[in-house]
Amino acid sequence: MSKIKKVKILSSHELELLEDCSKGDVIDLKNLDQIQLDLEIIEKEIKEGKDAVYQSLLKKEKERLETELTLKLESAHSEKLNKKEQELIKQEAEFSAYKKQVASEKENEVLKIKQALIAEFNEKLNEKEKELTKEKTDFANYKTQVEEKHALALQVKELELNEQIIQKQIEIDNLKREQSLASVKVIGENLEKWCAEEYQKYAVQGFQNCTWEKDNDVIKWAGEASGTKADFIFKVFNNEKKEKLMTTVVMDMKSEALVSKTKNKNSDHYKKLDLDRQKKKGDYALLVSELELSTDNDSPIKKVQEYDNMYVVRPQYMMLFLSIITTISEKNKELHEEIAALKLKGEDTTKIFEAFDSFKNETLKIAIDILDKHLSDIETKTRTIQKSTESILKSTETITKIIKDNIIYRLENFNIQNILK
Repeated sequence: MSKIKKVKILSSHELELLEDCSKGDVIDLKNLDQIQLDLEIIEKEIKEGKDAVYQSLLKKEKERLETELTLKLESAHSEKLNKKEQELIKQEAEFSAYKKQVASEKENEVLKIKQALIAEFNEKLNEKEKELTKEKTDFANYKTQVEEKHALALQVKELELNEQIIQKQIEIDNLKREQSLASVKVIGENLEKWCAEEYQKYAVQGFQNCTWEKDNDVIKWAGEASGTKADFIFKVFNNEKKEKLMTTVVMDMKSEALVSKTKNKNSDHYKKLDLDRQKKKGDYALLVSELELSTDNDSPIKKVQEYDNMYVVRPQYMMLFLSIITTISEKNKELHEEIAALKLKGEDTTKIFEAFDSFKNETLKIAIDILDKHLSDIETKTRTIQKSTESILKSTETITKIIKDNIIYRLENFNIQNILK
């Protein structure tokens, strides 16, 4: 047995023997260096790039080398970066330490300045406090001396000042009350003008059978130094054509400034008003007055007991009073018509007139009493509950309307047959 030494590689799976051989001859692949290999085909395949295995290995080796190179580059770059970062961290630490040192030095400097300013301020404050204490002591001593020396004079002065304060408060209260009456346009205006305008407002929707006249007729009776006249005369007729006069109300209006030092009384004008009523042959005398507003238990409508059919009313209630008088007159007209029919039958009508006179007087008295009572209650509430003013005023209007409607209802339902029974 011998070893074959000349071999030619034909392909990846074929070999060609270049020498004679016999059975049993072998090819020793471990010792290729001792074999004459014909690598022409392999070299050709390699050159032409047709060997897939070679190409695959070459590619893998190339990738390995590239990966290795990349890792080396990254490692070198990372090492370089780490070195830079370490240098930067070191620089930042040094800079931070420097900043702290500078800040500490500035803080110490500011603290020293602040402490110096506080010390200076405290010193000045102590000086001022000492000065103030001394001034207070001096003033207290001076005040004590003055009080001891002029105690009586101070008391007198205090009394004078208190009196002035009281007078000023009275003036303020009067002015406030005067302002509160502005709603009826009385203060600063002529009361007569206001009353005339107030009547005209109501006359637009009522009082068709009534007249409101300015009294310009001065009448002088025997023994009088000069004649007199009223301010207005209110008349109620039997119909709108005013064919027959039913009732006459002679009226005077009296007002004065609330701050006036000389105060007039309502009673100062009763005698003259009653005289005017007699001269004008009036049924009623009415004084529309703003006098004695500060009087206790002041009534909006008051019967003057000393004179026949004389009443005093506040301006706000003038139209209420005239409405009642008008209703009484209209009922009186109905009674006259019914009485005229009864006379034809021979009935005695004397007691009818007496009953009606008593009834109308009692009706007026009841109206005044009810109005006084309710308005007194309202006035009490007004003093204690300022915030309820609007509600109270509405209550006043409601009560006034109820009283008026009640009186009219009673008058309209006065029946002669009830008296004749």
